Amino acid sequence: DGSFLKYAPFGAIVTNIDSDHLDHFVSDKALHAAFFKFIDNVTSTSCLFWCGDDPHLKQHFPVGVSYGFGEDCQLKISNYSQDGWQISFDVDFDGGHYEKIKLPLIGRHQALNGAAVFGLAFSLGVHEELIREAFSTFAGVKRRCEFKGEHLGIRLYDDYAHHPVEIKTTLEGIRSAIGDARLIAIYQPHRFTRARDCMGTFESVFDSADEVFIVNIYSAGESPIKGVTDMEVFEDIASMNSTPIQFIQNSKLVEFLVNYLYPQDVLVTLGAGDVTYVSKNLLNRFESSIEKK
Repeated sequence: DGSFLKYAPFGAIVTNIDSDHLDHFVSDKALHAAFFKFIDNVTSTSCLFWCGDDPHLKQHFPVGVSYGFGEDCQLKISNYSQDGWQISFDVDFDGGHYEKIKLPLIGRHQALNGAAVFGLAFSLGVHEELIREAFSTFAGVKRRCEFKGEHLGIRLYDDYAHHPVEIKTTLEGIRSAIGDARLIAIYQPHRFTRARDCMGTFESVFDSADEVFIVNIYSAGESPIKGVTDMEVFEDIASMNSTPIQFIQNSKLVEFLVNYLYPQDVLVTLGAGDVTYVSKNLLNRFESSIEKK
C-alpha cells in the first residue's frame, strides 16, 4: 500500500523489484518509482544493499552496495552449494574473502538474502564470528518452507510463495533438498487482481515438482473479475508447464490427499491464503484415521 515510503531508514536491503501489488501501484512504472523513492530515503548509502542480480535494480544502478552472484557485484557470492536443508557460500566484500558461510535454509535466494545480511551487519561493525554464530541457529521465518509435520514418512511443508518467481525458487530449493522423492505442490492463487496480473507468467514455474494441484482462488475480500475464474487461471498455468497439473476444489483437497499420498512423499502448500491450514487439517485427518483403526 506504499506505506514503506513513510520511512527514512538508516540502512536497508532491497532484494528485488517484481510486478506485484499492482492493485495499488497500477503500473510497473509507478511500482519502480516507489522503490527508488524508498532507496533515496535511506540515510546511509554504506548500509544500503541492493541485489545486483535483479535486472530492474541493476538497470537503474542505485547508490549503495550491490550484492549477488554477478561478477560486477560489490559484494560477490561464490562457491554456492546446498547439502540437504543447508546452504553454504563464500563472500568477497570490501577487500575481504569469507569462506563457507552456512545457513540452515535452502535455495540460492537464501544465499542472496544471507549475503546481504552478512554485508550489512559487517558494515555496522558486527564481528564476523558473531554473524556466523547467528546464521548457524537461524531457523528461518514462519511460512517460508516451514516444516508442519510428518506422517508415515510423508513430510509436509508450507510456504507463503504466491508469485511465480517465489514459487519457482521455493520448489527448486526443496527439490535440491529432497533428491528424487516425489514432490507434490498445492498452489492457491491469491486475490483476483493478482491472479489476473500474473496470468501468462507461469512458464516452467512448476518444473521441480512431480505433481501440482491448483485450488480455488483465495479472494482476500476482493470481488470476482471477469476472465479470472478458477478454471481460467488453472488453464493458463497448466498450458505453460509440462509438469502434470490438476484442479481440485479446496473443500475436497484434504480428503483426496489422505488416499493420494505415499510414504516418503513431500507435500508443499504454496500461497498467501488459507491453503496454509491444509497441513494441519491433513495431519488431523491422518490421526483420526489411526484412531478409528
